[in-house]
Amino acid sequence: MMTRYVADSDNAAWREIEGEVVLMRLRDGTVFSLEETGAFIWGLLEKGPCTNEAVILRLCEEFEVDEETARADVSEFLSEMQEAGLIRAVEKSQARSEEEPPGER
Repeated sequence: MMTRYVADSDNAAWREIEGEVVLMRLRDGTVFSLEETGAFIWGLLEKGPCTNEAVILRLCEEFEVDEETARADVSEFLSEMQEAGLIRAVEKSQARSEEEPPGER
């Protein structure tokens, strides 16, 4: 089973400002700034649980980047955001069906 990730809205407040996403971790007020690619990934995770593979696919489509680059970027982003407590892994029963396109419900 592939891990699915979702933005942890109980632990983060966010706002999009001119294409950039500014996140605040609620437990300590730490602020994170996400530029275009990170903001795009955050937007997908805000809409609902996605596998890293689904995020990679959408990143390749949106930014016309090769899969190897997208895979590295997504892996780094998910790792950093999970370490920061801003996203979380969810169980299959909490996640949407694999048939649904990533970022849609």
